[in-house]
Amino acid sequence: EDLSRPLVFIAGGIGITPFMSMLQYSKEEDLDTKITLLYSNRDRAGTAFLEDLEQMAKANPRLKLVLTMTKDPGWEGEKGRIDAEFIKQHVEDLDTPIFYVAGPPAMTNAIVDTLKELGIDSSRIRYENFTGY
Repeated sequence: EDLSRPLVFIAGGIGITPFMSMLQYSKEEDLDTKITLLYSNRDRAGTAFLEDLEQMAKANPRLKLVLTMTKDPGWEGEKGRIDAEFIKQHVEDLDTPIFYVAGPPAMTNAIVDTLKELGIDSSRIRYENFTGY
């Protein structure tokens, strides 16, 4: 694919797993690709790879990490689910990036529908449902 285009990764829960290898590859190859990661979890304690992601974001100025928790009253960052407003708030330009979505099927399907409602052509949307929760 064209690595000159920005990427937007949208992950829910353990759906972060495929993105970890992609982020590691970007780091190892020192790619110039701008990546925005929107990552939703119930709470901080259940957030897979949290420390690794925070370290990656500190070390890579091309990686924008946006964490949101849906049921963590002590969380001081973003709260709530990833919806159209959340995406518009955190993705600078909706017309250019390739969007990748992975997470529980209900979340993944809702995000894909939201992206299409935002005018993202389906040719720029890749997704995978993680089952077996």
